[in-house]
Amino acid sequence: MSEEFVLHDALEPAAIRGRDGLREYIEVTREAFPDLSTSIERVVTDEDTVAVQFRFRGTHEGAIPGLNVEPAGATVEMVGMEFNRIEDGMLVETHLLYDTLGFVRQLGAIPVEGPGSSE
Repeated sequence: MSEEFVLHDALEPAAIRGRDGLREYIEVTREAFPDLSTSIERVVTDEDTVAVQFRFRGTHEGAIPGLNVEPAGATVEMVGMEFNRIEDGMLVETHLLYDTLGFVRQLGAIPVEGPGSSE
């Protein structure tokens, strides 16, 4: 991983930068979801890009920065994708994409509305 690594995540107000930034990001995620598991479902490569489709599952047990949601033990499961850019054999940039609306709904931060929902 490059020292200049950058991670773009839709829930983060600013890009995560460098190895230390990524380490902190992972630690916060692990504190929020201590039983976190991910599985890789598909990998596609093209020149300097590696695309990964993954499944994320975990129980919400800790704070998530930027979200005003108390941990209630909700199990969250979602599919996401990341696009990784490689330069000189090193990871330099990642764009992380997932269903953020579905994610925050599973956490109870946004009520589910529509047919079949109770009000």
